[in-house]
Amino acid sequence: MESIKIGAFLKESRVPGSPGNIARKITVKLYGKGVFAKQENRPGSENTMYYARRAGQFIYSKLDFLNGAFGIIPDNLNSFETTVDLPCFDFIGDKVAPDWFLHYVSRTDFYAYQGGLGNGGRKARRISPEDFLELEIDLPPLPEQKKIAEILSGIDRRSNLLSKQIAKEDALFTSFQDQLLESIASTAFAPMHRHDSQLKTLPIANLFEVQLGKMLNKEAKEHGHQFQYLGNKNIQQWNPDIRHLELMHFSEDEKRKFSLRSGDLLVCEGGDAGRCCIWEETDAEIYYQKAIHRMRPRSGECTPTFMMHYLAYCKSRNLLSDFISKTSISHLTREKLLEIPIAIPSREEQSSIVEKLESQRKLIAKLFAKSKILKDIKSAVSSDLLSGRKRVSV
Repeated sequence: MESIKIGAFLKESRVPGSPGNIARKITVKLYGKGVFAKQENRPGSENTMYYARRAGQFIYSKLDFLNGAFGIIPDNLNSFETTVDLPCFDFIGDKVAPDWFLHYVSRTDFYAYQGGLGNGGRKARRISPEDFLELEIDLPPLPEQKKIAEILSGIDRRSNLLSKQIAKEDALFTSFQDQLLESIASTAFAPMHRHDSQLKTLPIANLFEVQLGKMLNKEAKEHGHQFQYLGNKNIQQWNPDIRHLELMHFSEDEKRKFSLRSGDLLVCEGGDAGRCCIWEETDAEIYYQKAIHRMRPRSGECTPTFMMHYLAYCKSRNLLSDFISKTSISHLTREKLLEIPIAIPSREEQSSIVEKLESQRKLIAKLFAKSKILKDIKSAVSSDLLSGRKRVSV
């Protein structure tokens, strides 16, 4: 492999274009996610100079270089324009395959470690074209570059197809929510508009016991044991994510009070307040921390899984805004959570709604899992091939 400066195969382009009030503008998304036309609510300044760009040019954002804002301008954005803050470059000579180069610089291993080049404060480091062109990279022969780009682009195409499928299924899930839950929510939150409803409306306090977690004791480490516990940040949409293992001391009362069992409904108090999931594990020693509400049914009138879908729907439609504090960090207190109203369908209707929504949710979860596998494969393969640890034969 040959070590070569980027300036040996890239040359900055500065073809004068239009003033900012009429220029058709480009934006570059972070983490190598592409180049797109910029949507503006109002025209830019006529005093700002823009430069004409061509399809096939390499582009990056000076401000977001360290966040992987790179791309190659697609055909549909030919003749669009940018300021000098989004410099563009022509490929010169025949040493580099453009697609290979884009894959190379889009790796975290490349862009995240160039902070020393930046000018400006910690939050606004700009990487100049002059410094960028001085960087050296290891260059395999051109046929090998093309083969590597073909492999990585093939993975990207599969990922993009999965992303489109996820978006389609997600839109279908939203449609199902509207069909199945809109009338229930409107009955609960605006009963004056639904005089014909036969559904009984109750606050959560009548249906569920709610226990807020607390900061668990880590002081008595000499008497401590390692326990798995769930923190607020681990409640992802629909599913708990990571369980921590730490040395903590629990009294027997704390063990009873803050333990989790399969079927518990967990709702975030802080952070993304109202986010919820069902705990499905059966481990004996799992505990939950402060900023999480644990909900358990008082009776059989409403199932935890139906309540999870109901709360998620209400949150997505902004129906919970009056129950969540408006401070800098949103909070859904226990008192407010207990006040949230729900119009209760029959158990049979609850089961039917849950079955349809869960079926769609699990389909989406499987697609996300496949997408994650592809991303992991891409990361591993690109790391090996672009670093030169593994070579491809051509």
